[in-house]
Amino acid sequence: MPDMDARSPQSADSKSTNTVAEHNRQWQWVEVAYAEPDEQFLLTVTLTKGLTVLDAIEQSGILEHRPELLIRDNTVGLFSQKTTLLTLLAHRDRVEIYRVLINDPMDTRRRKAAEKV
Repeated sequence: MPDMDARSPQSADSKSTNTVAEHNRQWQWVEVAYAEPDEQFLLTVTLTKGLTVLDAIEQSGILEHRPELLIRDNTVGLFSQKTTLLTLLAHRDRVEIYRVLINDPMDTRRRKAAEKV
């Protein structure tokens, strides 16, 4: 059996694989999405594991682009499912910030239907 030292290609490969595996255990990336009628944001954020929806939003920089955006007034979700700001994130989650509705969609439909009559 050949001697495996730090200079051998096999040990270098296993070392880099271990480094990548170690990195993957400590870090995850998530996306933060927010849309307005005229502009959409989809920001990728690399976070240490164990962080929350609020952490991702803060670290994404979206609040710098939209300082008027008040997170506490907006609903947030993960992949179209409502969630809280304290929900722990998993690798490749998509955090969505939902705007406050100006009009209730059902009221709008009823009003349009009444106008047709």
